[in-house]
Amino acid sequence: MCSAGRVVSVELADADIGILADLREWVHDLLTDAAAPEPAITASLCILTELVTNALTHGAPAGQCRLHLVPGRVLRMEIDDRSPHAATVADHPRRTRGAGGFGLVIVQHLASTWGQTPHPSGGKTVWAEINLG
Repeated sequence: MCSAGRVVSVELADADIGILADLREWVHDLLTDAAAPEPAITASLCILTELVTNALTHGAPAGQCRLHLVPGRVLRMEIDDRSPHAATVADHPRRTRGAGGFGLVIVQHLASTWGQTPHPSGGKTVWAEINLG
């Protein structure tokens, strides 16, 4: 986890899917200003989109989106939700039935590391990190 740098939080509880455009624009500008390489910016935007979409769709309702930026080192994205169900990666990319998990395959491939932390009171934080250096 990032121990120094900039931390920003956005409340998602009353948000709808339309918030994604604003979040992507803001993160793009943030990473461009931090001189992050373009592949890291693109990967960050894809991961952010997937994690926020999951929280808004399955999060019952979503909580906060936190971004931890250590310029030149790492961007950590944390998205809270109140769903009791763990985020799971689809076990087979050609599976045609089931609830999903396909977007997390993308997160798994693009992120430097990712995971989830359950909350004692219910729900979880799904997080991903992108190396910027």
